[in-house]
Amino acid sequence: MLYIVPTPVGNMEDMTLRAIRLLKEVDLVLAEDTRTSGILLKHFDIQNRLMSHHKFNEHGTSAAIVERLKAGENVALISDAGTPGISDPGFYLVREAVAAGIEVQTLPGATAFVPALVSSGLPCDRFCFEGFLPQKKGRQSHLESLRDEPRTMVFYESPYRLVKLLQQLADVMGADRQASVCREISKIHEESVRGTLEELTSHFTQTPPKGEIVVVVAGLSKEKSKKERKNQKTKESMKKIFVVAAALTMLLATSCKNERRTALSEETLLRDSLQTIIDQKDSEVNSMMETLNQIQEGFREIALAENRVSIAKDGERTDKAQQIREDIKIISNTMKTNRELIEKLRQQLRESSVKAKGLKEAIENMMKQLEDKDQQLQQLRMELDSKDIHITELDETINNLNSNVEDLTAESNEKTNTINAQDKQLNTAWYVFGTKKELKEQRILDSGDRVLQSNFNNNYFTKIDIRVEKEIKFYSKSARLLTMHPSNSYTLQQDANKQYVLRITNPQTFWSTSKYLVVLVK
Repeated sequence: MLYIVPTPVGNMEDMTLRAIRLLKEVDLVLAEDTRTSGILLKHFDIQNRLMSHHKFNEHGTSAAIVERLKAGENVALISDAGTPGISDPGFYLVREAVAAGIEVQTLPGATAFVPALVSSGLPCDRFCFEGFLPQKKGRQSHLESLRDEPRTMVFYESPYRLVKLLQQLADVMGADRQASVCREISKIHEESVRGTLEELTSHFTQTPPKGEIVVVVAGLSKEKSKKERKNQKTKESMKKIFVVAAALTMLLATSCKNERRTALSEETLLRDSLQTIIDQKDSEVNSMMETLNQIQEGFREIALAENRVSIAKDGERTDKAQQIREDIKIISNTMKTNRELIEKLRQQLRESSVKAKGLKEAIENMMKQLEDKDQQLQQLRMELDSKDIHITELDETINNLNSNVEDLTAESNEKTNTINAQDKQLNTAWYVFGTKKELKEQRILDSGDRVLQSNFNNNYFTKIDIRVEKEIKFYSKSARLLTMHPSNSYTLQQDANKQYVLRITNPQTFWSTSKYLVVLVK
């Protein structure tokens, strides 16, 4: 059996009792990151074998895992957090297992997008899960394809790319589209921020987020869809009327000057002149919008750098004085670039025929932001200079403490490894089952059908913990134990399919006479 086992996305109490039991009982646990999963297993006192299975090796390891499943082992697949297969490794192994006729059971449990969707306040009776969008190729076209999606949409995103995603969604779907951003689900600092895409972009530009992010966006309502189609038709009709009216006006004026021109050539000339004016306007607006986007990106980079400096000042990275200085340098350079871009935008506005009072006000507000950040930066430099000596002394103290901790940790790890190795050796047994031909080929049986005491192929055996009760399926209608084990410590019976199953009911007694189990099947 292959079990797909969800694990908590934050709070350890979200782990189900069934998941804990299965992770203790299976023969092998596949983990996306054995270090992360090791913490989970230790928390629930689960002592089982872990094997790495992630997106970089799943194509190479899946075949071997399927063979182990076919041989009768039970395997559980977990990811770092949430349900395997949902934006995590798992699909490929499940597909291979199903193709091989192996039963797959998926446990219900934790996954990030469900609580984010339900708590968003947006319709969740029908929704589409988009996961992580492509980083570059196909990203814009994919967003365009979702413009008229009527269902609620769910996205996963990194905190470092959240503002960019919200800006792109606003550009494609409209700044007034309702959305929700949920982060750190089921953790201490869980937060859901709701509002329009424009409001969310502004909020997270000023307050850079941390943690895992789920973005929920409202679908296009039927009323708005009809309205947009109607507005589009109206715009197209008005544009046609404008073009025709302007063409007729210019045509009449041109006819007065030169009656010998044909009506066709006059209309063509008018259309070309009008298109030139429209193109010039579009070019001016596009140029200014491009500069404005560059300025906004600059402010976002300043906010990210300020956040890193703030973390250091709060004490989490007080030993990183050099890093703080580098972040301050980044802020200073970005502010200089933004000043140049704002001046460029002013010049573009002066030279343009486009009149935009709101844009002028936005430029002045941005300049004021830069002036405020100038003062903050000067104060920060003064604080850093005054604490430089203290930071150096603190570095030395921390290094000494780290050195002592490393020595103690190394000594403790060495002792732990020795104890674990001894414990593993004392509590490990091996079993194998196969036909007479297979067992002889692996040098487990001699020519007289007796079990060899040495020189057999250890790699053909499966390890087992002698401290736990075990059920071994032989997938055969004939099974006979070739090694000696007390009869009161096990049962050998046929299941509903007439295939033999060995149940070890008293492990300590069963393995007391031999640490090897050899079973002959047909």
